Amino acid sequence: MEVKDLKKLFGNYTQFTKESKEYKYGYGKGNKRGLGNIYFPVNGVDCSSATWLELYDPKTSDLSWISDVFPNLKVLELAENKTKKLQSLDGIEKLSNLETVISNSQFDIERNLKINSLGTTVRELYLWYTKLDLKILNQNMNFIYLHETKVSSLEKLSDINCNYLKTYKLKDSEGNNLEIEDFSGEFKDFIL
Repeated sequence: MEVKDLKKLFGNYTQFTKESKEYKYGYGKGNKRGLGNIYFPVNGVDCSSATWLELYDPKTSDLSWISDVFPNLKVLELAENKTKKLQSLDGIEKLSNLETVISNSQFDIERNLKINSLGTTVRELYLWYTKLDLKILNQNMNFIYLHETKVSSLEKLSDINCNYLKTYKLKDSEGNNLEIEDFSGEFKDFIL
């Protein structure tokens, strides 16, 4: 894809690496991040070998284009959304290698970003201020972090097989606080 076409999809600070690493956190494994040289698509670099992507300022309402531009993506990290155009992550379900989705703390502070489908390969979610129907979670998740996330189908959380869970100030789909204690630890110790 030509640079002029890429500039219609996302901001100039969008970057990727061809490899990703696993970051260790306090009670388990997870949090894959970029490893190696950092490339900027707007400099005319071929994006097809990207495995980690840090997406800045998407200029579309969804990500229906992402599998065409970054077909081998394993880790999608949503960094900034200053344009406020991105409304859903529709399109990520087409990424056949996607393992991790990260929405950074300042990406969607208004909690408008919707995730309608993950695809079958996603095993790690790090979500700040998003909307998530828990029915779409894969049955075998490694790590889920939900920070002030609006959730629906809360009862589905107990139906999945997950290693680690961290929740902070969960909200219902209307934005009201749920009467659930914050949790951080092994999923087997979580009580709904």
